[in-house]
Amino acid sequence: MAMKLVLYFSVYGTAKAVAEEIARQTGADIMEIEPVVPYDSNRAHYNNLVKLAKKEHDEDQRPAIKNAIPIGDYDTIYLGYPMWWYTFPMIIYTLFDQVDFSGKTLIPFNTHMGSGDRLGYVQLLRRSCLGAFLRKSGQDFQQTHFDHTIISPDSLFGLLSSWLLQKPASSANLE
Repeated sequence: MAMKLVLYFSVYGTAKAVAEEIARQTGADIMEIEPVVPYDSNRAHYNNLVKLAKKEHDEDQRPAIKNAIPIGDYDTIYLGYPMWWYTFPMIIYTLFDQVDFSGKTLIPFNTHMGSGDRLGYVQLLRRSCLGAFLRKSGQDFQQTHFDHTIISPDSLFGLLSSWLLQKPASSANLE
């Protein structure tokens, strides 16, 4: 039986809410990527998080991951994260450095407040996860899809249902 995992990183809970709904709708297991040094989850300190994220990005830092990420039993991995400076948070690059995704099907999803995916997750995944398969129809969820900073369960359910019901686009081997 094919096993599915929703693997996610979240600071403010938006990517977590999407991950939880994907796990609920697909029956997948769920696992959070936890940083050794937690990020400040107080939205009132958003500008501080932006500065830290930019510093990590500019210095090509690799924040340490606190928990083990055992993916060996899983065939399909939904990988979720917020977009920071138009790309993955640097802790996701740490994940790529530490975990072998060879032979796995990756289905990326991200949340953002408007920055989106300008650098192109396909190219980044292609370079970072050699030997994996990428479902080309990843999904981004802009914060405005929800009720400002509060996620509406009905809107989230609907957005995810239609995305998850799509026939997967052909997967590209990332070699």
